Amino acid sequence: MRKTISKDLDSNLVEEKKTLFIIFGGSGDLARRKLYPALFRLFLAGTLNEHFAVIGTSRRSWPDEYYQNIVLDSIAKVNGATQDDRQNFAKHFFYQANDVTDVGHYKVLKHRAREIAQKFQIDGPWLYYLAMAPTLFGTITENLARCEFLENSHPNRLVIEKPFGHDYLSAKTLNEEIQKAFPEKDIYRIDHYLGKEIVQNIVPFRFSNPLIKSIWNSKFISNIQITLAEKVGVEERAGYYEQAGALRDMFQNHISQLMMLSSMEEPVSLEANDFVEQKYRVLASLKPLNQQDLLNNFVRGQYCASKEMPGYREEAGVDPKSNVETFVAGKLELQTPSLKGVPIYFRTGKRLKEKETRIDVVFKAPETGPYLDAKNNVLTIFIDPSSGISLKYNAKSIGDTKILSHFEMQRLYTEEERHQMPEAYQRLFHDVLNGDKTNFVQWEELCASWKLTDQIVNYWHQQPLADSEFYAAGSLGPRSANDLLANDHNYWIYQG
Repeated sequence: MRKTISKDLDSNLVEEKKTLFIIFGGSGDLARRKLYPALFRLFLAGTLNEHFAVIGTSRRSWPDEYYQNIVLDSIAKVNGATQDDRQNFAKHFFYQANDVTDVGHYKVLKHRAREIAQKFQIDGPWLYYLAMAPTLFGTITENLARCEFLENSHPNRLVIEKPFGHDYLSAKTLNEEIQKAFPEKDIYRIDHYLGKEIVQNIVPFRFSNPLIKSIWNSKFISNIQITLAEKVGVEERAGYYEQAGALRDMFQNHISQLMMLSSMEEPVSLEANDFVEQKYRVLASLKPLNQQDLLNNFVRGQYCASKEMPGYREEAGVDPKSNVETFVAGKLELQTPSLKGVPIYFRTGKRLKEKETRIDVVFKAPETGPYLDAKNNVLTIFIDPSSGISLKYNAKSIGDTKILSHFEMQRLYTEEERHQMPEAYQRLFHDVLNGDKTNFVQWEELCASWKLTDQIVNYWHQQPLADSEFYAAGSLGPRSANDLLANDHNYWIYQG
């Protein structure tokens, strides 16, 4: 029996899934860095065993053996495996050259897919993974339908990566193209944050503990803060970033998801439909933004050169006069029943002081009684690079004194525990194989997040970056991000 390296997944993990994977973009960076190692971990765990196969496709003409060697290279650093494990896994991989715009190529791919499915006795779902540019999603799904890929007796599931569109209209057009071939129930839109262990723990933590559940409301919570700070710059992504910017790149997906999970109402069940419905209601009930809100409640910035690091406009591939934001901070007002009126602050940026992703829930300080000098209790959910939960609380200082001090109770995952955690893509693949859409982005929430993003971006496009909106690389962003909270007599909990 293979050694299980992901011990914390549920008992379904050991149930073999008989599946055919067809990966469009099988020669690409995402497939090598994330997809193949994730599938290999499922193979080691027993979810994938004898009755699965993977067909990688791209324009290049490769023999199967060459492709299998690429797969072997990509899984070389996965721990807990023998060389026999790696070889046995790679034998399930096949390559088919495919021009996604040529209908004739799909007919060849379909014939080979049927042969491979028969060889491995696969009677389960066929999973189509589009690890390619979103502009090709509609072309691929249309050709899959045209060549009758989807008219077999087995289930068909489509997995797609972000970015899903550039704005609401492009996302809507893309969604309509895809849904001509795949119904919404068979579409799995990946946001890899939803595969992270600690992110999947937010809702259980909130609602399974009566102590936490009873105070997670506007009576006790002052504000919620979401920080996604990145130390790196745009690196090789300048071409994409020039078209996207920080708001589209991070707010529309990751930040929106963290906001929904930290402020949604309790679902009536953990079934995907019930869970996703409560997430969507967060975005649907946000206080509408007027022109004054767009002016006062959102901050953008762009990093400029410091002694050690270049500015954004000096990065390779960036327009020297670029108006693209590399930092964004904002304030939204929640209107959910439990958190009505509670502000949620968010910020994200490139070239900041250090990498840090976290959610800080700031509780109200005492307003009456003898302890008016008490500080706010703060519950922090650490996502990256540390993972875990901490609570800062007030207590008497040591000794004969009445002075209060701030103490911290903290539970961070150990290195051993982090090693045992399923990697995000492994967990999400596992969910797709089980037909579980709980941790995937549904169209309704994607639609709402794009509309909100568009409103902010369209306002910013009316004016160039001001001098005050530039921030030094290696800092925590422009000063106006601090003013955003100071105007409400609040402050960022995370100070770097």
